Amino acid sequence: MKNGNEFVHVKLYRSSSTLSHLFSQGFVAAEAFIKDSDYREKLNPKLPVSIKLADPKLRPDPSKYRVVYAIATTKNIPDDLPFFSKVTLKNSLKTLRALNYNISLSKIDVDPIWLKTKKCKPKKN
Repeated sequence: MKNGNEFVHVKLYRSSSTLSHLFSQGFVAAEAFIKDSDYREKLNPKLPVSIKLADPKLRPDPSKYRVVYAIATTKNIPDDLPFFSKVTLKNSLKTLRALNYNISLSKIDVDPIWLKTKKCKPKKN
């Protein structure tokens, strides 16, 4: 959570499955925050004092919160998203809007040379 009203979810664009996970992650976290008081009660002690919920048992107003999907990539977002990622994003946005959340999709520019380095490559098990 950023500034107490933004849930920022970030992934490096690697594949369709990575992006679909990002969109699902944001949706699940946002839904739990609004619908599940036990979730809020467990989350609240982990938050900085400046953004703690006054009463985690009370359902927050989702219109006061923003879900941010940030994708680190060299591609054009959302135009260059793979088909299944677009479908997952569309479904996530539809549900988040129905819950009355604000939503943003952001691109984090990545150095294309860095993407080719070992530091950027996923570790093999």
